[in-house]
Amino acid sequence: MFRRGSLPEGGSKGRPRILTYSAGKGGPDGKDPNQVRLDAARRCTRQIQRVPIMTHEWFHLVDNIEHLYRLASLESLMPHVETMKEAENGSRAVGRASEGTLWDQDIREDVIRIMVEEAKVNLCLRLLHEFKQLQNRPDEMDRHIDRACDKEGMPKSTVLSRMAAFEEALGLLLRQGFTHVETLQLTDVPLIARHIELVLRNANKRPLDCDASADPEPQRFREDSSTSSSASLSGKPVQFVSTKGSSSELKLDGHRRGSDERRGSGLKIKAWDIEGQNGTQRPLRLQETVVLAYFHSVAQHIEKLNEAEVVSVLCDCGLLELVPNHIVANCATYPSEMRALALEAVSLLCASEEFQARWKESFTKEGGTGRKAAFLALEPLAKDILLQKPDMKTSLRCLRDFIAKLKRH
Repeated sequence: MFRRGSLPEGGSKGRPRILTYSAGKGGPDGKDPNQVRLDAARRCTRQIQRVPIMTHEWFHLVDNIEHLYRLASLESLMPHVETMKEAENGSRAVGRASEGTLWDQDIREDVIRIMVEEAKVNLCLRLLHEFKQLQNRPDEMDRHIDRACDKEGMPKSTVLSRMAAFEEALGLLLRQGFTHVETLQLTDVPLIARHIELVLRNANKRPLDCDASADPEPQRFREDSSTSSSASLSGKPVQFVSTKGSSSELKLDGHRRGSDERRGSGLKIKAWDIEGQNGTQRPLRLQETVVLAYFHSVAQHIEKLNEAEVVSVLCDCGLLELVPNHIVANCATYPSEMRALALEAVSLLCASEEFQARWKESFTKEGGTGRKAAFLALEPLAKDILLQKPDMKTSLRCLRDFIAKLKRH
């Protein structure tokens, strides 16, 4: 059943109460706990609206998004649908696939499914994009923060922590949603590309080894002890781990391609980041890192999108240079799983037939020298990853072949 958890101190008024999951067929009021969870998720999703930033309505929006994030984290602790059906009926669940869509897979991602059904994914992406645009205008952002402190009666540290919660929670919800091709097919992919461009072009404005939140209370958004296995929004830098059999896995090979090179390596990264290893790692929940996962999802599913348009917009946004340069600049701060994901993303793009057909145009016109240098700089990183993960040889083959081709031209 669900029980009500205590609210973190310092939250704004009207924060939705947190529901935590425990096994059981019904709550004290006899309601189905799964239905309670679904109703809460749909209610929060429907309340996502475009509102002026740093207003009372915006802080309420942050509360709803953070609550959705917690509900999605909670889903990762729940048993697979197939497991529950087998326990109830003694037989395999019919119509459920381990690598199906949001509607027929055997893991629970109801929050993402509801966001898609309520047509909120594009809105969430635009909200995050506009937030990052404002964040890159520090003088204007400072005025918004000061105004919020005055009107809402919040200390600056609380405003900063709400900003961090907005970026982290919404960014990770989108990251999980984009692992599904059906989500991408309903999303403005050119806006994803422009968002990645915006973030990477301004990445050097953000320290590589500090916490995004600037929150003096680093445990501010941690769940209570009953949900300590789920994600923290502003604790330590997260740890990417390889896991099996959990519904919280972010599967990089969820949608198979026609050849091994297109499948992805089969890396699994915890979708709801849990713990950090040390305080010197780059915070992996920042958009400056999470956009690499967005890029991976677009590259992985590119054949099921408008491939020609996607490759064109990726080139026009300068991502052929920005992404490799960002990987090289920050590889020392990333754990091996994150480096592997980033390199695999570039390799998946290299495997695209449309990319193969037009790469000469992009690498020979103005700026081509910089793009070529950016790709060549990935070669030692790829060799290093293969020493650590020999099973990734197939998934990085297209990148290595393309680098060899660049050397010949």
